[in-house]
This record gives sequence, structure tokens and C-alpha cells, in this order.
Amino acid sequence: MGTDTVQSKSHSVCFELEQRPSRALRKYGNGRLVIRLGDVPVWITSQAGRTHGIEWTWKDLLSFFASNWGWLLNEQGLPLPLEYSPDVFAGTAADIWESLARKNKTEFTREQKRLLRSFCMRHDLAEAAPGIVLPSLFMLRMGNLLLFSSAKKQVLIPVDEGYDILSRVGDIIYNWMLPYADEATQPLLDAWRKRDQDARDIIVRKEHLLARMDRENFDRLSAQVSHPWNNSWNGPVMRESDMFAAARMSAGFVPVVQQADILKAIKNCPAGDTRLIDKLSRHLSSSGLRLAEFDGNTAFSQGYALAETLRDCLREDSDQAVPEAVPADPEKLLIECGVRIQETEWPESPLDALSCWSKEHGPLILLNVAAGKRCSHEYGRRFTLGHELCHLLIDRGNALDLVDVLGGGMPGFIERRANAFAAELLLPKELAAMEFRNSNEDCSELLLRLRDKYRIPRKTVASQIFNSSAQNIMTREQHAFFSKEVHD
Repeated sequence: MGTDTVQSKSHSVCFELEQRPSRALRKYGNGRLVIRLGDVPVWITSQAGRTHGIEWTWKDLLSFFASNWGWLLNEQGLPLPLEYSPDVFAGTAADIWESLARKNKTEFTREQKRLLRSFCMRHDLAEAAPGIVLPSLFMLRMGNLLLFSSAKKQVLIPVDEGYDILSRVGDIIYNWMLPYADEATQPLLDAWRKRDQDARDIIVRKEHLLARMDRENFDRLSAQVSHPWNNSWNGPVMRESDMFAAARMSAGFVPVVQQADILKAIKNCPAGDTRLIDKLSRHLSSSGLRLAEFDGNTAFSQGYALAETLRDCLREDSDQAVPEAVPADPEKLLIECGVRIQETEWPESPLDALSCWSKEHGPLILLNVAAGKRCSHEYGRRFTLGHELCHLLIDRGNALDLVDVLGGGMPGFIERRANAFAAELLLPKELAAMEFRNSNEDCSELLLRLRDKYRIPRKTVASQIFNSSAQNIMTREQHAFFSKEVHD
């Protein structure tokens, strides 16, 4: 009995399965299983100094897949309106509660904990093996990608590729069990064969749950917008329409009446010419950066590198000599790329901006310019547009397949990358370091002068100075000052 290896094209996700001889347990899919993310083993064991797969009856894994198939492939984000990062799923359900509560500065009610627990039971593979304690391994859809998250590593692969991998793993266990099927195991084998259609039927009936809404509010929103959701399907994998994605990502953050305003704005925005922005996207995608791999720091390094690559691209396309560290004008660039920028006022809303792109609508950026909001001031507006430019260039068709809601239910990693991109685009670190070296001003005076000179928020100036080579020549007092400005 040999080992079957099922892995992604990038080898970032790998399952190794080996059937084990056991007359008593063979009908239950007895075998060994290793799961790796990149070069990190997640499920593995050792004996007498040798490592091998975890031996168990893997019918429970097949049952987990069959029962949760539609949710694994289609549910995006948490069931509650919370800010989160992909690495929040690196632990048990209790770890997730604690991390989310700390990040969102909240205490969860019993009902909220129930929702989070149910979510974890649908998405953590460790729940698939009752009777054995395994490290958590979460799977969660993110746009057109599927996240695999363990305590030591998180990776993203295309959702269609994830579907193929999970199907092949399930088929291997199914074929182990099939020759020995009896009345106890036959229902599970039947469920596995019907998984695609059953999953689709369940999701169609419970579409409102994918939108993170109760049935009543979901139906109210549908009636107010008077527009079909137009979600499409590729087997059991649902392709959200831009309208549905906007509803999902704003759910819980704003009331239904404001969701309706957002959807009507999208509905009334025709599709535009995206050839220039598509060209820039292709250039950045071919930059060699490993955008599907991340940890706590790579969001920032990726954002900086992407902004530098974009400046290089713009310099190559320009007829004029452009200095390497020249700041860019994101609003001018967005307009040149055919992106429609529309202002609206939502005084009570936590949303700062929304981007939308699809074959039917956009690209469109909605800015909340109500008094006191970030985009009501020129500096905050410039930063927000730089942030949205990153999503339009990098995340279209990937982690954010159709919509970005700034201030809504966005994964923190993607938001941090877009923030770093905007900061580097508006004030390159190289230029910030030069300004610091050439200044004899007090730190506060320097921040105010550069804030007004480059027309960006004070905190962005502080961040770019602090993260530049200027840190090597700062006094202890200067370091403490900029650290406080950045982290407060």
C-alpha cells in the first residue's frame, strides 16, 4: 500500500495519505495522514525517532467534508461584524474568541460565542477527528482564494484548486472504504457522492447566512434594491455578484437602509474601460512577490514593494524624467485609469469608503465625506484613495474578488498591505528619511511641516519616517517620539 500525495501547484498545501492494513478498521478508512503547509508539518507524529502520518480512522474526515462542503467552499469572513486577520485562525476556538475580543475591544455574549463556536466547527479540520487531539487547521474562503491557517503558517491558494485538493483527498478515503461498505458506512459514502449538489442546495436555501444576515433583513434589503443577486455557480462553488459581496461585507456594520444606498450606487454605475488599470495590475502581479504567503510582517513589506514597483512602472511609461522617490497622486492616477470616484455623506456610518469592480459595474469608489470622517479632509481623502488603488490593482480577482469596504468586514492582513502601499505611494520611505536627515526641527514641527507639504495624515508621515533608514540615526528620545506617534 503506497502513499498518495495530493498537493497544490505551488506545493504550499500538501496531504499525504497511506492506507493501513487492519481487518477490523478498514471499513472506516483506517490509514495515516500527513498535512503540510509549505515546509511546515501541521499534522504529523513521530515514533522511535521517525516521523510518519497520524494513524486514525479517517471516515470522520470524510464525514466532516461531506457535512460542511458548502460552507468550506463558500462562507467568507466571520459570522459577526468584527475586524480580523487571517492569522487569528491560528489556534483553538477559545484562542480565536480571546484574540477577536482583544482586537475589537469587546466582550462576547453567550449567543455570539455560540455563533463563533459553530463557525469553528464548520471550518477547523481538527473537529473532524473526535477522540484524538489534533492541531487546529482552519480553511476559509477569501474572495477567489482559500485560506489554510495553522498555528505556524498560513497560505492562500485559488479556491478552485482547493476544491480539487479536498475532492481528491475525500475520494482516496472513499475508495479505501468502498470495498467494505455496510449498512453503517453506506450512508456516508452516498453523502460523499452527492456532496456537490447537496452543498449547492443548502447554500441556495441559506443564502442569507452567507451574507451574514438574518432572513428578514436579507429579504428587506432585496426588496429595497429591487435587483436580483445574480450569484453564479461553478459546481458547488458560488461566485458572488458585486451586489451580494457588498451586502455581505457591510452587514452588521451599517443598518439595512444604508446597505440599500450602497447597493443602489453600485447598481447605477455602469462598467467602464479598465484597460489601463488591467495593464498595471498585470505588471504588479508579475513582480515576483509571493502575495499568497504572509505572516505578521509581510503585509507591510508587500505593500511597500508594490508601491515601489508601481512607481517604476509609471516612470517607464512617462515621457518625462521622474525621480525614483517622487510621491504619486492617487486621485489623478485613478481618474486616468477610468475609475469613477463618487462622494456621499453617511454621518453615522463607520464606513470610510467602498470600492466595487465587476463586469457589470465600476470600477467605482464611494467616499464618505460626511463632516468628521477621514475623507472629509484632503489629507485623509488622498490616503484613502491610495489605499483603494491598492485593492483595485492587487486584490481584484484574488482576496477581494468584487468589493472592498473600508471600515467594514475586511481581513486585517489585506487592509495593512493596502495601508502600507498608500503610505509608500504618498511619501516614499527614502524621501522621508532624507527629510529627517536634513531637518534641524523639533520632531513635532517636522511632522506638521511634512504633513502639509505632502498633504497626508500626520500618522502616515510618522510611520514612514519610523520605518525608514532614519531610524538608524535617531536619538533615543526621537525613537520614543516616533514610536508613540505610530502605535498610539
